Amino acid sequence: MNYKNYKKNVFKNCIYLFAIVIVFCSCAEKLKKKVIDNKKENEKNYLLNIENPNQFSATLYTDELFDKKLKKINLLSFDSIDTIGRSWRLKIIVKDDFKIDTIFKIRNKNELKKILNSCFVKIPHETPKNANYVYKNNKFEPIEAQKGNQTDTSKLNKLIINAISKKSKDLLLNYENSCLKPRYFLSHPKTLAGLVELKKCVKSSIIYKIKEDEITLDSSLFGEWLCLDTSMKSNVNYKKAESFFRSLAQKYDEIIPSVTITTTNGELKTVNGGDIGVRINVYKELNLLMNDLRKAEKFNREPYYGMKGLPEGVLDTKKTYVEISLSDQKLWYYKNGSLIIESDIVTGCLKLGRKTPAGAYYVKYKETSKTLRGPGYSAFVRYWMPFNKGIGLHDAQWRKSFGGSIYIAAGSHGCINLPFNVAQTIYQNLSPGTIVLCY
Repeated sequence: MNYKNYKKNVFKNCIYLFAIVIVFCSCAEKLKKKVIDNKKENEKNYLLNIENPNQFSATLYTDELFDKKLKKINLLSFDSIDTIGRSWRLKIIVKDDFKIDTIFKIRNKNELKKILNSCFVKIPHETPKNANYVYKNNKFEPIEAQKGNQTDTSKLNKLIINAISKKSKDLLLNYENSCLKPRYFLSHPKTLAGLVELKKCVKSSIIYKIKEDEITLDSSLFGEWLCLDTSMKSNVNYKKAESFFRSLAQKYDEIIPSVTITTTNGELKTVNGGDIGVRINVYKELNLLMNDLRKAEKFNREPYYGMKGLPEGVLDTKKTYVEISLSDQKLWYYKNGSLIIESDIVTGCLKLGRKTPAGAYYVKYKETSKTLRGPGYSAFVRYWMPFNKGIGLHDAQWRKSFGGSIYIAAGSHGCINLPFNVAQTIYQNLSPGTIVLCY
C-alpha cells in the first residue's frame, strides 16, 4: 500500500468513527431523556404520610418535582426558576371530629415551618401540666404532673423537614419524639422547694383597715388561691384573688357624683358623673399580694388607693388637671396652678353616635407607641393616656387640622385627638392619677 492510499484509508476510518460517535451520543441523549421522562412519569408528586397513633393522621403533598429543563427541584429551597414558590397541600384528620385541608405556597423551608406550626397547633389536645399543690383542710395536697398529648411543633417541624430531605414516604410519631412534656414532677427538687415556700405563705395574714372596718385576709381565704408557677415558685391564682379585692372595691369605693369648677372661660361649671373619689387600686393590691404573703408575717395596713377623695389641686389655686370643653373643642392642661398648654382638639364623632362622654375622670396610666384597635379600625399612636375605659388622650398624626366642627361628621371613636406636639408635652408633664374634666 502506498502512502497516498494509506492516508485515504485513515481519513475514511476517522469519518466512520466520528459518525459512530455521533450516533452513540445521539442514542445516549435519547436514552437519558427517556430515563428522565420515565423518572418524571414515575415521580409526578411527593407525598408524606404523617401518623400519630390514637391522635391524628396527616398527609403533606406537592407535585411538579422537575423544572422545565427536567432537572430535579429541591423541595426545600428554590432557584430563580421557582421564585413564585412551591404549592403544597396539607390534610390533617383527628378521629373524624376535626379536619384541616389547606393549600399554600412557600418559597423556603422557614415559610414551610410557619405554615406547619399554624396548622398543627390547632389540633385538639390536652396540655401537659407540671406538678402542683392545692390547699384543702389546712394542708397542701399534691397533684402529680400530667403528660397530656400536645404536639411539640418545633420537634415536629424538624422531623418533617428531615423526612422531606430524604424523600421519605412515611413519618411515624409518638409521645417521646413529638409531644410536649411536663418539666416538673412531684419528686423534682424545685417542686419540693416550692412546697416549702407555700407552707411559709399560709403563716401570713393581713388585716385591712377601711374606714371603721377591719377585714382579715388569712389562709382560710387565700389558701385556695396559692399554687406554684411555671418555675415552681409560690404564687397565687390572680383570677380568684381579683374577685376578693373587687368585692372590697365594690363595697368601699365612693364615687364623687359631681365636681364644680370655674372654667378657663370664666364660667362656673358643674361636671357630673365619672369615676373620681375613693378608689381601691385592685391591680396594685394583686401585684403586691405575693410579696406580702412570702413575708410569713401578720400585719395591719390600709389597702392601696388609686385615688383617695378629691385630689388636691382641683378646686384651689394649685389646680392640676386636664380641662376639656366638648362644645368648644378645646383642651387646657394645668399643673400646680400654671397653664402648661392649650390646644384645639377633635373628640368623638356625633354623626356616628360616638360622642365623648362628659364627666370627671382620672388618667389610669400612660404608655408610648401603642396600637389602638376596635371594631373596624387600628391606629398607631406615640402617646397614649387612657382615662375612661378605652377613651383617652393621644396624638393623631393622620389629622391635618383640629378644632371647629370637625368632630360632628369626622370625629374620633370617642378619644381626644391631639396634635403631636401637644400630646408629647402633656405626656411629659402628666402623671397617672391626674384628673380629666370633660364638660
